[in-house]
Amino acid sequence: MIKDYLARDILYFAKQAHECYLNFIKKKGLNWEQIPWDELSDDLKYSNIRQIEKIEAKLNVIGAYITNNPTNNDQIISKFEEEDLLKLSIKEHELWVEEREESGWVYGPKKDVSKKISPYMVPWNQLDSLTKEIDIEANRNIIPILAKKGIFVCKYKVEISENEPFVPLNKYNIPLILSVTGHTDIPFDQIEHIQKLLDRLLDLIKSKYGEIEIVLLSALAEGGDRIAAQWALSREIPVIPILPMSVESYEDSF
Repeated sequence: MIKDYLARDILYFAKQAHECYLNFIKKKGLNWEQIPWDELSDDLKYSNIRQIEKIEAKLNVIGAYITNNPTNNDQIISKFEEEDLLKLSIKEHELWVEEREESGWVYGPKKDVSKKISPYMVPWNQLDSLTKEIDIEANRNIIPILAKKGIFVCKYKVEISENEPFVPLNKYNIPLILSVTGHTDIPFDQIEHIQKLLDRLLDLIKSKYGEIEIVLLSALAEGGDRIAAQWALSREIPVIPILPMSVESYEDSF
């Protein structure tokens, strides 16, 4: 389900995406057919609409989201970093291939629109450089296109201060206890990003407090709790479960 404010203007955004594609063709001096929006086939119009529908799914890959009502807690970004742009483009291509397959397209060495054959129905690393550039340019335009209707792209803030005073906790010979709670419906493609943020936190703790003992406190619920617990165990950090019932009852229920 996409945000209502994105759905409300989805046709406008789709037309803008197609216009950016036409501008790319002109800028590159390519001798390609430049079909205006009104003359596009329904199939190609839908392809542009799908590109907008999947914006949030793509942004999830880089730990970003959209909002039309930003607050001080939202870290608005004005352009994508190159690493993020590449991740977005790879995801865009994967989603495009899925959409083409659902529409009956198949791979073939030579493009044939009437027979729904495309040479681009291949993994990202098998694409030629120009085709990759088209996807990259399309994702580069996400931020300015959405901004035309007052929608902002933001990244989740990670409040980790590197200027806090050093406190030698380990001199008291007590562990540092981390406690985690989070949503249950975290997208699978967000897990790696979350683990990297936890690694940053761990590095910062070690830089401040040395080799202090660390333990993780968790209720082991689905989603954020278990993601953090699995991350901790993979880093040899002990996990202390907080269970709402006996171990036997918990195992039977969960």
